Amino acid sequence: MSDVVSSPASATNEQADEHLRAAMTALRAGDIMRAAEEAEKARSSDQSARVLIVFAAISHALGRDIDALSMLEQAMQFAPEVGNYPDAAAAILLKLGRKSDGIFNLKLGTHLPSDVFLDEIIGNYFGKIKDIFDSFIENRPLTTARLMMQQGMYAAAMRQLETFVGVSGGDVDSFSLLVECSIYTGQLQEAEVAFSALLALNADHPKRPDYALGIALLKGDAKAVSEACAQLKEVDNLEDALARYRMLEWSPLVDDAVLAEGLSQVHRLTFANPEVSTFSATDWPDTVSVGFLCSYVDSALEGLLLSLKEYIPVKVYFTGTGSSPSLMRVKAALEDFREVAAVDDATLVEMIRFDQVSVLFDTVGAAAFARPGIWRTRMAPIQILWAVPSRYDDLACYDYRLAPSADSTNMRLIDLGVPLRYPVPPAELMGRVAEVRALKVSRDTSDRDVRRLLAPHAALLISDVALDIYMKILTAVPKATLAFVARSELNDPLVQRVLAAAAIHDCGDRVELIDPSDFLQSRSEIMLDADLILDSFPYGNLEMVTEALWIGSPVLTLKGNNPRSEAAAYLVKAAGFDELISDGIEDYYRDAIDFLENKADLKVVVEKMRNLHKSISSSLYQETAEVLANKIESLWGEWRSMNN
Repeated sequence: MSDVVSSPASATNEQADEHLRAAMTALRAGDIMRAAEEAEKARSSDQSARVLIVFAAISHALGRDIDALSMLEQAMQFAPEVGNYPDAAAAILLKLGRKSDGIFNLKLGTHLPSDVFLDEIIGNYFGKIKDIFDSFIENRPLTTARLMMQQGMYAAAMRQLETFVGVSGGDVDSFSLLVECSIYTGQLQEAEVAFSALLALNADHPKRPDYALGIALLKGDAKAVSEACAQLKEVDNLEDALARYRMLEWSPLVDDAVLAEGLSQVHRLTFANPEVSTFSATDWPDTVSVGFLCSYVDSALEGLLLSLKEYIPVKVYFTGTGSSPSLMRVKAALEDFREVAAVDDATLVEMIRFDQVSVLFDTVGAAAFARPGIWRTRMAPIQILWAVPSRYDDLACYDYRLAPSADSTNMRLIDLGVPLRYPVPPAELMGRVAEVRALKVSRDTSDRDVRRLLAPHAALLISDVALDIYMKILTAVPKATLAFVARSELNDPLVQRVLAAAAIHDCGDRVELIDPSDFLQSRSEIMLDADLILDSFPYGNLEMVTEALWIGSPVLTLKGNNPRSEAAAYLVKAAGFDELISDGIEDYYRDAIDFLENKADLKVVVEKMRNLHKSISSSLYQETAEVLANKIESLWGEWRSMNN
């Protein structure tokens, strides 16, 4: 930066400056309401650019970065000779990934003097701009990789790490991060190479047991998974505990006792600080408002949110990154949409309290971008866990769990009696859906003898029990083939397991392998060619089940016994296909054979699926939204009567 001066444009009255100083002090302490009050007092006596930058800081704290940038642009017009305003804009723009805009503002601020008073009260509030600049501009791939991993961008982070290793030869930190990214992206060979390099540098790395477990899970090696689980040590921070739990939860190879211990560690660390806020009805508005903490917005959540806002004021706090058409439509339709990925926990808690949300839903659970520490502090009078596929629902920080269940013995369970989240195909995909559905019609005219089965799952999802049932089904239907998505390489862990299972049942000549790249390019067509898709169990493949329902390809799934394992069956039920849900493993085996041997029954299901999306649209969510709104109003009324 150039010289620091007190510019004439920023030399305003001392009373306003004191209010601005008080506002920033309150904001740093997490008291957004007090900060807003002090800033308003300053604005009543002073309309300078200084006031605008403080209001921009408050907007930034509330996750309203677009509003903050707008205020900073106005400030630059009022005081074009002061560098603090473009500096603040550059910090926000760079964190948002808008590199070219950020660089422009950064260069502008570099050549302008800064305001002494603003340096004092603002400082690095918007971010340490030099660090942000370095990570984006000065080719520091390790720093950039860490930022990307924090935002869940593991594939992009891997490219940065590979650049770092290629230039520097690598170190403990880079190889450790490379192992994590490889595990998260399912790249076994890369994970093993990076893990070997890490151990050569530090054989006692604290995350060694977790990395060994991740690699064993990718291999689908039950014995190695068991050995790795036995070596796990208790973690001392919530981030690592959550990362381990997510890894354990997704695999059918993990023992329930190990999973329970992983969850208990999350619980212990979540409640490490017992301080919990309380609310009184006298401090809260009579009118109910509802908030949603989200990390991803799909077409189902989009439809429900847009329908619900017609009944109750809706606020969304988006903890994820990236974009989707559904997300962009929700963002455009809701006035109160906050992007809070870069907001720390304390500020996010204060933000939600400041918004006076009556009923707050957690649609994230223990998935990526989870913020479990904030729920124990009690952000809203009523906190409800959405119907997420996770065992994370027994935390005491939720008042209720919204779930597709009729368990009347659980008073904390809310069953609306209507489908919650069947994902109607997004508008931008409807043309493609119609195209592949027409393709399905033309292919149904051929009366082929061979029945084609498809199990398009990663090795991580296919349990030994499921693989054995797949082969038994194949054996019971002589004129059937079974395709897996895997590379045609003998050292591929899934291929090894498939060949071993096929050899036991003597049906290897009817097992096919589809290269992952081919499947990615022709996914819908391959799924349409299957007479029956076999879902994985105990944990279903939600992405595959969703697409099968969209395009009209029969998929057989298994009823689960917990929120994670019942998610796929719930989705199929919400679409109205109870006949495609088996009660147990033996039923799954018999149902698959019945469908394959009885072409008439299978054609009835295909015709029903083909007509599924002809008469439904986003209006499907209207009934659910109305029922949910009534339930929210009822819960809010009960809470107010009990807390007066």
